This record gives sequence, structure tokens and C-alpha cells, in this order.
Amino acid sequence: MTEYLKKHALQNNQNRPARTYGATRGSWVVGLATEGTKVEGMLVELERLLYGYNYAVFLRAYRIPFSTGTPAEEYIAQALGPAVVIGRAGPVSGPEVIAEVEQSLRYTGNGGCGPKPSALRSRRFKALVIGLSAELERAMTGAELVAQFWLREGHPAYPVFWDFAFVVAGPVGGMVFIGSSSD
Repeated sequence: MTEYLKKHALQNNQNRPARTYGATRGSWVVGLATEGTKVEGMLVELERLLYGYNYAVFLRAYRIPFSTGTPAEEYIAQALGPAVVIGRAGPVSGPEVIAEVEQSLRYTGNGGCGPKPSALRSRRFKALVIGLSAELERAMTGAELVAQFWLREGHPAYPVFWDFAFVVAGPVGGMVFIGSSSD
């Protein structure tokens, strides 16, 4: 890893949210800085809404400066720090990103764990999923890089039931978006 990456990854880690579970604050900023508050609010609300029976959701998006030609692995290291070990990273289409995020958020659980069924049926949940999908689509429009990855080591949460991880980078900025659920 380059010295630049080590320096910026360490600086970014000092500013990243603490490793927490359940109803926590998100750190997503996408597009213009003014959009960050709106989207962050959606992530916080989704985490709270989906908190259920032996079930917690973790949603984060880490903003990183865009640089033409930067590979996904460098964005990941900048966002999550030099200690992460990337198992695999590769290109993915925008519709695949949206489909995986929506499917994960709609996870119904099983007999002993999962979100409350009333939460999944609620109008607010449906509106939040539509809003989040729209923001993801907006971020991916004109992006130079849209990639999916998984972490072998250093995941900021404890994925049990589902998890996803994407990098989106283009002229409006770079972002590493991670979501997972656990018991």
C-alpha cells in the first residue's frame, strides 16, 4: 500500500464512526455535501426501523475523494483503513447493486430472528427503500467505477444474515457503501 493510502486511510479511520450495532448513526454522504444529511437520516431511520428480534442492521457509506483511474482496492483502503483484507473486488452493474441492497433490506428473517413483520409492511419502510435506491442510482449515474467487494478481514460490523459492499466513484465523489445484519 502506498504511503499516501496509509496516511489518508489512517486519517479517515480517525473520523469514521465507532463500531456499533442496532440503531446507530450512519455516515453516508453522497453527491453534494447538502445531500449527506438527507441520506444519513434515511440510513439511521432504516437501522432503527429494521431493529427486531435478535436482529440488528448496520448501514454505512464512507465518502472518499474521487481520482480518475483509482482502483476499487484503493478506495476501500482509504475508507476502511490499511488493516482490511479484501477477499475479492470486481465490477458490478447499477441494477445489480440496487437489487442486492433492496433484497437485503427486505430480508424477513426466520423463526428466531429478523425484523418485525410490521416494519417491513410499513409505508415508511417502503418509502425509505425507494428513496435510498434513488440516491444510489443518482450516485452511480456517470460513475467511472461501480464495483462489488467482500472483506476477508476488517469488516466494520459483524455480518451474520446478509451483507453487501460496493464502491462507487465518479466526478461527484467516491463512496464505499457497506450494509450487513447480525444477531
